[in-house]
Amino acid sequence: MSPPVRKEPENGLLQGIDEFASEFVGNKKYQPKFPKDSKIIHDPLWGTIKLYPWEIALLDLPLFQRLRQIHQTSLVSYVFPGCSHTRFEHTLGVIQQTQKLIDAVNSQYSPKNPPFEQRTIRNLRLAALFHDCGHSCFSHISEDLIASCPDMKAMIQKAQLPRCNPHEALSYLILKSEPVRRYLREIEKTYKDDVLEFDVEKAANWIAGITMGSEKKTTYETQVINGPFDADKLDYIFRDAHYSGIPVGLDLDRLWASCKASDTGTQDKVLTLHQASVAPLEQILFSKINLFAVVYQHPKVRAAEKMFQAVIESAQEDPTKYYFRASGKTLDLRRASDFLWMTDEVFFSEALRRKRDDPLHKRVHDIRYRRFLVRALTISNDTIDERSKSGFLQLRKLNQRGAVTYRAKRELAAEIVKAAGLSRTISSKDVWVDLPSDPQFGEADRTFVRTSSGNLRKVSEIFPIHYWTELYKAHKWRGHVFCLLEHQQRIHEAALEVFMKNFGLRFKLSAGEASHVPTPKQTFHAGDAKRPRAT
Repeated sequence: MSPPVRKEPENGLLQGIDEFASEFVGNKKYQPKFPKDSKIIHDPLWGTIKLYPWEIALLDLPLFQRLRQIHQTSLVSYVFPGCSHTRFEHTLGVIQQTQKLIDAVNSQYSPKNPPFEQRTIRNLRLAALFHDCGHSCFSHISEDLIASCPDMKAMIQKAQLPRCNPHEALSYLILKSEPVRRYLREIEKTYKDDVLEFDVEKAANWIAGITMGSEKKTTYETQVINGPFDADKLDYIFRDAHYSGIPVGLDLDRLWASCKASDTGTQDKVLTLHQASVAPLEQILFSKINLFAVVYQHPKVRAAEKMFQAVIESAQEDPTKYYFRASGKTLDLRRASDFLWMTDEVFFSEALRRKRDDPLHKRVHDIRYRRFLVRALTISNDTIDERSKSGFLQLRKLNQRGAVTYRAKRELAAEIVKAAGLSRTISSKDVWVDLPSDPQFGEADRTFVRTSSGNLRKVSEIFPIHYWTELYKAHKWRGHVFCLLEHQQRIHEAALEVFMKNFGLRFKLSAGEASHVPTPKQTFHAGDAKRPRAT
C-alpha cells in the first residue's frame, strides 16, 4: 500500500510531531513502570554514569529506545568496523558530560551561591536527554533531505521554528509536544518529593541554542547544551575517535578545572576557560579536524551516504513506488515528521519485504552488502591545475549545506550523465557530485578565555584556528564524482568535460589516478594553455 498523496496544511509538521509523540511517548501500552531507585550504567568512555529514577522513566520510553537503532556516525561502520555506536550511548554520554561541566563550574564558587542551582541542573539534564531525540536514520545524513520537506520549510519561513539543525528543531518540537508535557507532569506527580519542576520551554530553547532576552544574563546555561565546548561536542568527538580507532588525547580534567561563568561586561555571563588551560580546547579542535579528514569524509563513507540519499530522494519524488513502513504506518518522506519513524533497522528491513527485482530492494541491499559506488574523479587542490584555481573556488562554493547547493550538485550530476551518453541507461541517482562541507570552528570565535590580567579574549586570538582551516582546505579537503563501476571510465571523461564547460576547470592525470580509473585523462597539457583538451 503506497502513501496517500495529500496537500500539507501549514501546521502539518506540528500534527506529525504530535502523532509521533503520541505513539512513542503517550501510548500507555509502552510506558514503563516508574522506578523507585537510581540506576548505575557503566560506559566504556566515562565509566560510572548515575541516572535518577525520573531519567530512567524517560529513557525506557520507545522515544529513546529507538535511538539504539540509529548509528551515531551514519554508515561509517562499513569502513571503520568498530564505529558502530548509537545515539543512545551518545545520549548517556551527554548527560554525563553535562553534569561534569556543571560540577566543574559550581566548584569554583561558594556552595551557598552556585551558578547552577538544583532546578537548573535538572532541566539541563532533561535537555541533554532530549537533545538528539529528533534524529532520523543514520543521523546527520538525513538532515539535508529533512530540511527540504515542505512542512519544515514552511515553519522556518514563518519563523515558527528556530534556525538550527533539522534534528535540533525536531527535538525542540518533540519536547514541547503535548504528549511529552503530559508524561512529564506524571513524572513530577510521581516524584513529588523531589520537587522536579521541569521547565519545558527553557529546556527546549537550550536544545535549539536559543537564549531569550530575559535569560541573557545566563547564556552560560544554554552553552552547556549548545555552545562552543558543550556536552554534546565533548562526548561525540571523544566517542567517535575511540570507536573508529583514531587516537586522541583530550585532557578534559584540565578543561573542567578552569571552567567558570564570567561576566562579559554586557550584562551577560558565558562559560570561559583560563588562558593557561586552553590546550585541552586546542586538542578538541585538532581532533575534530582529524575526524573529518580521516573518518567522516573517507571516500567510501561518502559514497555510501550518497547511495542512501539516492534512496530517500527517490522516496520523495515517487512515494507511490519508493516508500517505507514502520509500526503499521506507511511513511511519506515528503513530511519531515515521518522521518522520525525511520531508523536504520526500518531502512534495511524494507528490502526484506520486497521482491529481488524491486528497485528499492536492490538499492537498499547494495548499501547493506557494501556494493558501493566508485570514484570517477577526485577534486582537490592537488588534482586541479594551477591556472584553474578561480574555477576551483567557484565550485567549492557548492560545498555549503542547504537546498540550493544540493539542487545545484544534482543538476551537475544529471549533466554528467547526459554528457556521457548514458541518459537512457542509468539514472542521475547513480551519479553524484560530492563536495563535502568544511569542518566548522566557530567555537574559537565564541569561546572566551580569562587572561592573567582579568580580561576576556577570544580563543581565535590566541591560537591560529583559522589558519588550520585554510590548511585543511588546501591539503585535506577532497571532493569526488561517484558512479557505478561499469560506467567509471565514461563518467570520468564526461565529468572532465562538464567541469571544464561550467567552471573552466582543468584536471591533472592525478584526478583519475587517485580514483583508480582504468585510463585516466586530463584536461590540461603542460605548455598547452591555449586549447585545453582531454588526452
